[in-house]
Amino acid sequence: MEDNVKKELNEIEMILTRWKNSYMNFVKDNTDYYLCEEFMHEIMEQAYPLICRLHEEKHITYDEMNDFLENRCFKLVRDLAEEVEKAPEKS
Repeated sequence: MEDNVKKELNEIEMILTRWKNSYMNFVKDNTDYYLCEEFMHEIMEQAYPLICRLHEEKHITYDEMNDFLENRCFKLVRDLAEEVEKAPEKS
């Protein structure tokens, strides 16, 4: 993978991390899983097409694309879900 492609993927991950942190500010209790759904929707709407484009233009392999999505993008959604789970119970 070329350095400029690595840089672009890192930038996408940084943006998604900022989004996750923003969503975390809205977690009030352990029932706020809708935030995870909204975050996943944003990833699929905004980042997924960019990542697919990198694959379609042969800048990354299919395995690299799947690895990035699973271990970097979707991991952020799982991290957010863990924060929701740790939040206080709804009263």
